[in-house]
Amino acid sequence: MEFVDAAVVAGWVAAAVWVAWLGACVGRAWLAADRPPGARPTLGVVCKAQSVRSRVLVVGLGCAVWFDVAQLAVVDVVEDRTGLSTVDPAMTAWFISHRSTTLTAAAKLASVAGSTVAMGALALLSVLWLAWRRCWRQAGTVVMAALGAAVMVSVMKPVLDRARPSPVHQLVVETNASLPSGHALGSIVVLGILTVVGFGVVRRLVIKAALVAIIAVVIVAVGFSRLYLGVHWPTDVLTGWLLGAAWLSVCVTALVLLTLRVPAPDLDQVAVGKT
Repeated sequence: MEFVDAAVVAGWVAAAVWVAWLGACVGRAWLAADRPPGARPTLGVVCKAQSVRSRVLVVGLGCAVWFDVAQLAVVDVVEDRTGLSTVDPAMTAWFISHRSTTLTAAAKLASVAGSTVAMGALALLSVLWLAWRRCWRQAGTVVMAALGAAVMVSVMKPVLDRARPSPVHQLVVETNASLPSGHALGSIVVLGILTVVGFGVVRRLVIKAALVAIIAVVIVAVGFSRLYLGVHWPTDVLTGWLLGAAWLSVCVTALVLLTLRVPAPDLDQVAVGKT
């Protein structure tokens, strides 16, 4: 489709703009950095010279841009039936050939857990709990993340209109288009934003690490379950993850900026500096 090629070009233009913006930020921070004359700039000096909000914006939007470029590249090879998409049939056949009663039950459970209904219900319950705690900014970000993911899936599926694998090999009934995987996209967005929100409640680093590990396993299990059940091609799931990661990057950036607390300057030190 021609619009896919146009989207890829737009994505690379956005990436080039981000690189130029990054260079401008680094250059401005280097010039503003407090360093001896003639000294080489270091990463620490440059980062210190930048404001916290600037660093959040640069990193967050950079992740969003590059994840989006990656998913556009996958969609492009799918539309052209080249590159990575050529291994879709073989990988799908591999999953089908390794089915068992136990794995089928586990895959169906993971698929239900990562469904639009389940992720929507989880997001809704989380929003109600956050509203009860008067965490309005966090609640609003979860709403934005979940609704954005739903809109992306509902718009992209009919536009791309990719056929699913043969119904003969499908273990569950799916009637809409295949690309991208709504389960993969929705799970990475909803579970991802809730994990970031949870970081504001959990203090211990060990618990945070365990939470990230568990959520990562669940997201991967949901994606793989769709391949095992024969209702998606591997590139469908990959596109869902990448597009979801791009949108998640935007939502996390917004959340961090909304909840960021920058320490107020020390007035005594400011006064001393002026004298």
